[in-house]
This record gives sequence, C-alpha cells and structure tokens, in this order.
Amino acid sequence: MLGKKIVTDQQIALTIALTDESRREIIDFLNKNPQGVTAGELAKKLDLKIPTVMSHLKILREANAIRAERRSGKKANRPLNHYYSLVNMRTAKEINDIVEKAVDVFNDYLIEATIDFLLKETRLIPYTEDPYALADWLNALYSSVYDDVPTQIVFGNAEYLMKSPIYEKLVETIAKCVIFNDFMFLLHSFVSDLYEESPDTVRQVARHFGQSKIKSEKDIIFVFDVIDSILSGSEATARRAIHNLREVINLLPLQRKEKLLKLLPFILRIREVPESIKSKIFTFFFFGDEREIFERFKIYSEILRKR
Repeated sequence: MLGKKIVTDQQIALTIALTDESRREIIDFLNKNPQGVTAGELAKKLDLKIPTVMSHLKILREANAIRAERRSGKKANRPLNHYYSLVNMRTAKEINDIVEKAVDVFNDYLIEATIDFLLKETRLIPYTEDPYALADWLNALYSSVYDDVPTQIVFGNAEYLMKSPIYEKLVETIAKCVIFNDFMFLLHSFVSDLYEESPDTVRQVARHFGQSKIKSEKDIIFVFDVIDSILSGSEATARRAIHNLREVINLLPLQRKEKLLKLLPFILRIREVPESIKSKIFTFFFFGDEREIFERFKIYSEILRKR
C-alpha cells in the first residue's frame, strides 16, 4: 500500500501554488474575467508590483493553473500575454482536500514505520518504568527523527509501545501520570475562571479547606492541597479528598463539571505508581487545549480499563 500513488504530482503542485493568498486572488480574478487579463491589469487590481505578479504567474503556469495567450491589447500597440484560468477555486479546494488526506495517510505511515523500527531496535529506547526518563529520551529524539514521532509515542500511538512487553508497565505508568496531570491542569484552570466570575464562591470553598486568603487566581492553592492528599495521604484521606473534590467540581458550570467527572474515577490510580515518581508528579506537566487533553484521555483511560 505504501507504493500506491494516492495523488498526482500536478495535484500537489497546484495545492502548493495556491497556498499563497495573492495567487488565489489571481485565479479568482481570472475566473471573473474569462476574456483574459494582462500582468499589468493584475498588478493594478491586486496592488502588486509587476515583478511580483510575474513571479506568481510563473508559479501558477508551472502548476498548470493558468495559460497564457499572446495577442494585442486594447491600449498597447504590441502583443501582450493575456492570462486565463484553467481551474476554479471550488476544484482547487477539492484537490487540496485530497492532498491533505494523502499527507495525513503518509504521516500515519511514517510514524508507524518509525515507531515500529524503534521497538525492534530496543537498544534505542532506554528501558525504564519512570516516565521522566522517557521524557528525557523523547526530548533527545526530537533532534534526530521526524518531530511528530516523540509526541505520537506518548500521546497518539501508545499501543505501539504496548506491543513490547518491556514497555507495558511504562505505558501504564505514563497513562496514570498524564491523566492525573491533565486533571490538575483542568481543575486549577476551571476554578481560576470561576474565581473571576464569582470570587466570593471560591473564597468560601477555600476557607472550608483551610485557605483563608485569596487575593487573585494565583493564590488558589487549596485545589493542589486536596490533590496532594490523593497522591500521598492514607487510603481514607485520599477517599475523603475525592469527596472534597466532588464538592469543588459541583460548583462549576455543567459542561466543565461533566468533563472533570469523566477523569475523576481514574485519579486514585496515581497512588499505584512508585514513590520515586510520585515525588516528582507536580513537575510532570503536559499542556494542551481541552481537545488535546480529552484525546489523550480517550487513549489512556482505555489502557487503564484493560489493566
């Protein structure tokens, strides 16, 4: 399947040519003027210098997006090139979509092949159950292989690491740490937003947890105290902390409340990781927007459900 050509060279050339806004404007203008347009008329219409227009036209001709016909102009006594569009923007958009899908397929193949190679050459991946050691390796890997691979190993294609028995424990540990990290990040972010909308509500809850003064969202530390109780407290303390977290989460808008409640059942799993990792958990930050976080959660929650 890797040898099958999904798109033509011409489709790729057209897609690249039309990534430039000025060239898209040229095609659009030519389509509106099927009688043909000179370079001078394009320069005036688009407020560009003639050399710039000629450069754009050269690229479009090479991409077979336009053609030129030499004939006398209305105002000039000598023959001039008149340019005509060979594509419309709707067709170009359809071709662009085809090329983008092909690039995604190629990207997936490249990542899968690279990770498969790394797993077979296990000497390239240091064996560790500590996700921090893996993070160091990933940073080094960025400089030596395709830069999407390190991210995909941890976030997108954990199943590839799971194929190798020596990395099963590592992936499971990463799953627990990442979900815990994402929960911390979202909870603090959501409570900070709530403070901006209703500071008295947050101050009241904070006093319940022993934090008497909050002057800004930077002072909201009670959520980390509760989370730390889950991480390091006794079994009973951790379960009380979970109960307290529900109290905090219930104050949030419904949509945000529901998002956090999806992660909550997995939070206690962080207690299963080695103490050496727990001691560093508050520095184990993977950031991202909510969409990225829940894409990660979908992958790692499934891994933990199977364990």
